This record gives sequence, C-alpha cells and structure tokens, in this order.
Amino acid sequence: MFENTKNPRESLRNRDNPKGSNKIRQSSKEYGRILETMKKPRRFGENLTEFQEIRKNLKEYAGSIFFTADRYAAVDLIKQGNPHAIRFVVRKPATSFMKNIFFITFNTGVWIASTAILATFALSVLLILNWETKHKEKVKQNKYSVSDVTLIALEAVCQQGTTTDPQSFAGRILALILFGAFMFIYVSYSANIVVLLQSTTKINTIEELVESRIEVGGEEIHYMKNYFEAVKKGPLKKLYDKKIYPNQYFPLKVGMEKVRKGNFAFHVASQSAYDYILHHFTNHEICGLQELPGFIEENLGYLAVPKRSPYKDLFKVAILKVDEYGLQRRSNLRIVMQPKCYSQGASFETIGFVDCEKVLYVWIFGTILAFVILLMENLIHRCVKRIKREKWEFFNSERRFQINVK
Repeated sequence: MFENTKNPRESLRNRDNPKGSNKIRQSSKEYGRILETMKKPRRFGENLTEFQEIRKNLKEYAGSIFFTADRYAAVDLIKQGNPHAIRFVVRKPATSFMKNIFFITFNTGVWIASTAILATFALSVLLILNWETKHKEKVKQNKYSVSDVTLIALEAVCQQGTTTDPQSFAGRILALILFGAFMFIYVSYSANIVVLLQSTTKINTIEELVESRIEVGGEEIHYMKNYFEAVKKGPLKKLYDKKIYPNQYFPLKVGMEKVRKGNFAFHVASQSAYDYILHHFTNHEICGLQELPGFIEENLGYLAVPKRSPYKDLFKVAILKVDEYGLQRRSNLRIVMQPKCYSQGASFETIGFVDCEKVLYVWIFGTILAFVILLMENLIHRCVKRIKREKWEFFNSERRFQINVK
C-alpha cells in the first residue's frame, strides 16, 4: 500500500504539470528545496534569497509554512494545514530501567509488617537460645549475641537454612514457623521480580521524561531547532536544556532506529514516524510504542502565498475544493496511517546489566564494607595484642625489679 507513497514529491514531479506560468512551476521546485535545507531562518526573508525575492515580487511560491509574526509581513495565509502532531515517539521503557524493582515488589505496608515480624522472631530466638545455653547440656555455644541472631534471621529470609540447632521444643517450633512464614514471602517476592523484569512502564508526563535516564533527540529538519528554542519556560524548556541542546538532532532513519532499540525519545512529525514504523517495525515493537506531547502539539502549518499575489484566489478556491470533496481526508487515511497494535503478546527479553545493577551495587558495597571491617578488626586485634604484650612486659619488669631489690 505504501510502495507508491514513499516519496510523494517525486510522484508529483513526474506528473504532467498543469497549464500556468513558468514562474509558478519554477517556484514550486525552489520551495521544495527551501523545505529541505537545514539553514536556520532567524527572520523570515533574511539569509534566504528565495524569501527576499518574495518580498520583491520577483517569484511566486505556493506551499505550507509555519506561521511566525515576522513572516506575516511577507505572505498571506490561505488555509491552515493538516493538524498532524509533532510529538515524542518512544518505546515504553522496562520497569527496571525506570524504578528499583527490588523495592516496588511489595508496598510499604508489606515491608513494614515483614520487618516487624522478623524483628519479633529474632528477639524470641535470642531469648530461647540463651535460655538453652543455661539449662541444656548439649548446647555447644555458651551465649548467642545479637549478630548471631541477625545472621539466623537473614538465613530464614533468604531460605538458606541454618547451622543452629535449637534443643528445646519451643526453639524448634519457633524456627519452623520462622522458616515456613518467610518461605511464602520469598516465593512471592521472587515471582514478582520475574514479572517486573518483563514489564514496561508508561511515561505519563514530560517531567518524568526529564527526570528519567532516557535519551532525547529531535529530527534533523530545518524548523525543529527554532521551535525548541522558542520555549522559554516549563518542563519542555528543562528538557531542551538538559537533554537536547546543543546537538541532539538525528535524521529520521537514525532517530527511529534508536527508538526501536529502546530508551530513546524522538521528537518527530507523526506522519514521517508512522510511515517509517509501518515499514520497519514489528508488531511487538509497535505495541510497545507511546507518544508524548511535544514542542509543537499540532503541526499548524499554513498554506501561504506572497502578499498581493494574483494567484491567491486561484489557490484558495482549489485548496478549499480539495477539502470539501474529501480528497485531503482520504489521502491522509491512505498516506498517514497510524500504526495499530494487533496482538499484545509476550516475547523473550534478555536480562541486561541495567536490570540487576542495584543487586550488583549491593554486592560491591557489601564486599567493600566487609574488607573495611576486616581491616578494622585486624587493626584492633593487633592493638589489643600489643597492649597486652606491653602490660605483660611491664608486669614482668616490675616483678624482676622487686626481686632484685629484695
């Protein structure tokens, strides 16, 4: 369906031109060239020879332009263009990329209740085990400290078992309940982690996009930078300053490929993005796409002709007829077709570093902390040993001195 519409300008050029002045035919080609340039028109009619020629009535132009106050002095606006949005297109990021899935697995109430239950069990185990050391003969350890009980509690939470063997019936029942209760919590936690690793999170606002780790870029087209810089405040201004300025501009193909790979938001005209998506994205990738409001929520381009142009009424009547007969609407439905998600099915997703980086950070921090504590223990042990040796030497020297005196 889209094979014949990849380059509408080329198909229009191949048609027989209607009768008219050579001036109009030449100006149409030059107008297309103006649209494709990447120069920044700071003021309409400056730095672009074509617009200077409009003001001097040397050439005629017919086409859609974006309206700004300084351009109004050179052209008359015939009709508002098609309301196609220019928005951010982004694949919904993985939940693990946006949030810490190891904390959002349970809500706050479950975490508080689990911690309270664990503390209660740990205190009960401490009391029972210390009671056993005084009243049971088979107990090998003389006394259990808080660190010993903390280790037993963590063994129950992680379902790793324990080397501690309670001798009393009360201690064994308590250990059975402790490990049994946390077995269900452990299974629920693990199952939720697996689900969250395969889930995605929708970005709801521009503020979330600003605060996220998602990269942002704009389409490399001549008018995009002007509208980025026109925003002076609000979240869009923060987004531009933080993630787009100065050179985050990409051609359509490069930007859409970055969108397909994920974790990239591309500010692009919807009709260009839709056409590329329909040709290159799979159904699974289409189902993961979302749009966010952009710097130009609606592409309010205007069909314009130079002021005092004799062709103004001719263009206006013809363009209004195109709308009245429904040709424009049917062309939009045929050419600018929004991609549809036909089936939201699960697919295999590999687990990357970003999905488990929080666990790796905990492991690295724990390893470093363990070595630091080991060094401190070694230092303290040496200091204590040295103090004891000095005390022993001092005691021996005093004793020898007393013997010599006698």
